[in-house]
Parts: sequence; C-alpha cells; structure tokens
Amino acid sequence: MAESFRTTSCASHGHPEFTILFTEPRLPGMENWLLSYLESTVAAGTRYQPGETIQIGWNLVRVRGRDDGTLGLAERTDAQTWAEQVDRTLRDVWYQREVAAGVGLTDRLDFPGEDQRATISSCGLESPVLVLARTEPDDPESSGWSVECFEDHAHRSSYYTTLLELATAMPFAVQFFALPVATTVLIESPEITPTGTIRPHIVDAEGVELSPIPGSYLDYLVNGSPAD
Repeated sequence: MAESFRTTSCASHGHPEFTILFTEPRLPGMENWLLSYLESTVAAGTRYQPGETIQIGWNLVRVRGRDDGTLGLAERTDAQTWAEQVDRTLRDVWYQREVAAGVGLTDRLDFPGEDQRATISSCGLESPVLVLARTEPDDPESSGWSVECFEDHAHRSSYYTTLLELATAMPFAVQFFALPVATTVLIESPEITPTGTIRPHIVDAEGVELSPIPGSYLDYLVNGSPAD
C-alpha cells in the first residue's frame, strides 16, 4: 500500500507544497530527509516547475503537477519509464551513505549522475572479483567509474555505458557509486564468499584497504553477521 508524505513550509514562501509517495516499505527517516531538503531549497529561493528534473543523490527525479495542487516527484523505473514514487532514489541514498560511513568517508560523498558514462572492460565482467575503480573524470559526461579486469592477462576491448544501465546489469554496485575519486572497490562474487553474498573491499588511492567500522553496514557485508 502506498504511503504519502507532504512538506508543510513551502506555501509560506509562495511555492506549492510537495507530496512524495512510497510504493514499497521505506527506510525510517528518509522521508523526513527528503522533505527537509525540498523545504530548505524552496526557502533559499528555488522554484520548481512541473517537467523539470532534480538530482537527488545519483538519481534524477522529475517534478510533476498533482491533482491536489501539490507537486509530486517521479523516478525512473527503467530507462524510458517514470513513475510517481521515490522508493529507489531514497533507498540508494541510504545505502550509499551507509557504505561511505562504514569507512569514515561520509564527508567525501560524491554523487555522480545516473546518465553519466562508465567504462566497462569486457573481460572484467567475467572475473569472480569485480573491480570498480573511480578516477578523476576527463569530461562532464563521465562519472569517473570503470569496471576493470582483475585477471592478469591480455585484456579485451572496453566500451561505454551509462551508470543507469550499469545499475540495471549490476544492482549491487549502486551502493558504491557515491564513493570519492581515487577509490577502488574489489567485490567478491557470492559464489566464492563464505556468507553467500557479495564481499567488498574498499581500497584508497595508496592501495591500502580501508577496514570497515565495527558494527557498520559495511562491516556486515565484509565480515557477515555474528551468527554467520
């Protein structure tokens, strides 16, 4: 059953209120985070119009008019389809923040855009260890992210895709997209980990693996729960 939440202070600035919809169980507190963000930008003078897009985290959401006079937000359900909901957008922000917090990088969160480009090594997709590496982008169309090959062999050709397309092929990779430039993530596939889930290793610019903070979400991904 869909849940809706509404801003309360936009009208005092001569701006329509926002109504945001969830169609799936929501992560606690994320609705307040988004409502506060919208209210603060309106208070600072931003005026939103139906049809325009806003970047929330790495996702684009589209503003739309609603029959009740408020403004709604729609997110992509695939590359061509938009639906009035914010489930994926806020879920992604939550996980990306948790991953960064797990290695003390919250203050260095760097959200790319879902339509930005990623570089994919063809043979890198076949390795049991997926390598996600982020370098300084060379143009505004690039996210800086690449999928590289872990194996020591003659590598095959690379190609470009959007982050949105990469996320469709590898949903588990999305939680790492907001890590900063000069970060590399080595992701062991579930087939080779003792927990049967992915196991990531976040490495800094000097090649040093960052240890997850005990009890964090990232600690769970790397080491499993105490019962595992």
